[in-house]
Amino acid sequence: MRLDRSKVRLAVLGLCLIVIGPVKAETVYNAGVQSKMVLQATQDVVGQNLVYPQVEQPEVTGLKVTIPIGQETGWHTHSVPGYAYVLSGTITLEYDKAVSRQFKAGEAFAEVVNVAHNGRNNGTEEVVLIVFFTGEKGVPFTQKQEIKKIN
Repeated sequence: MRLDRSKVRLAVLGLCLIVIGPVKAETVYNAGVQSKMVLQATQDVVGQNLVYPQVEQPEVTGLKVTIPIGQETGWHTHSVPGYAYVLSGTITLEYDKAVSRQFKAGEAFAEVVNVAHNGRNNGTEEVVLIVFFTGEKGVPFTQKQEIKKIN
């Protein structure tokens, strides 16, 4: 009895997938290299769908932001998507209509676009964030807002 090679290959591939399992992002690097997903999102923290900006001169900007104990960023908006990872402390993000969210060290979030917000450090240690913005060269990605929290 002669076996069809394509069927044998398909059977071997199927067996490998069963034994090995699905390949995850955490396992694509060489042995000893560790990777942990910290953010995978389709919406920002207030539920808006993420949209990539269509610009002529794309630019990615990375920032390390430190907010001392008891301080805040001040009310502001972002005109382009931003993604933050909290290295230390706990940040409270305030939005219109008394809505707020908290993120602590080891957590990540997708920033809001065109929504006024304020980042506040109400904790006992400084907040340190790493933030990346996907914007356009020469165009500010943050604008200060002169509004106050609505209670």
